[in-house]
Amino acid sequence: MMAVTDATFGSFTYELLGSLASTLANPLRFNRFAGRVLGRDAGASNKMRLWREVPGVVSRAGRLAIHGSARKSLYPTEEGYGRTAAIGRIANVVFDDHVAPANYQVFRSPESYPYLWNIWKFDWEQYGAFVAQPMARNVAEALGTGASYQFLDEYGRPIPPAERYHTSFSFDGVERIESTLRTLTPPTWPQDLLGPVSLDKAEKGRALFVREGCIACHGPHVASKEYTEVVAPSRISNDSPALPLWRIHRVGLDRIGTDPNVS
Repeated sequence: MMAVTDATFGSFTYELLGSLASTLANPLRFNRFAGRVLGRDAGASNKMRLWREVPGVVSRAGRLAIHGSARKSLYPTEEGYGRTAAIGRIANVVFDDHVAPANYQVFRSPESYPYLWNIWKFDWEQYGAFVAQPMARNVAEALGTGASYQFLDEYGRPIPPAERYHTSFSFDGVERIESTLRTLTPPTWPQDLLGPVSLDKAEKGRALFVREGCIACHGPHVASKEYTEVVAPSRISNDSPALPLWRIHRVGLDRIGTDPNVS
């Protein structure tokens, strides 16, 4: 729940990086770490490869944290638990750090982390309704948080077209993550912490949600087959049941009254 890019000394980010560094320096600790990471593949050669790769992770994460914390003027609203200026930080890294500093923009409204269950059903992948393709959103996030890529060579010249899309982003790996998310279900109500649910009140609430018009904005609105065929044809297959698609209705900021700094 930490804003990793809004790191300060003593925060979780620096504790994590320090822990990784000390793990590298302590053979017993690293051996335990490698066993948990590699599992059945924890042979000597793989452990050595892991030992060589971890310093790069520490270095990149450290640079990202320091770099993000040093630019408070671009993110004047303090981030923190459950919120981070994700879109703004990604945009500034992709279009400014890797293209031109003149593109830097100030982002004043950090976003809350969304829940992940059912989100794969949405026809928009961002609450601002500006990214509709899940993999496009994932690529952008990776480019803004450490994936390697290069647009210009050391002389400032454009990279040749054949080399332009070389990146460390793992399409196969992220596709597996996306597929796995489809199995994620909402958590069970923790009755031991928050008390039992009153089923009578829950049923009355359901009726109010529909009758009072809440459902008009909040949904869910299951898309028709015709709409799905146009927007997400891969969701419809003759060999398997169709994957549901929920239409997300866009509502103007002037109507819902949320943060006007978000655009």
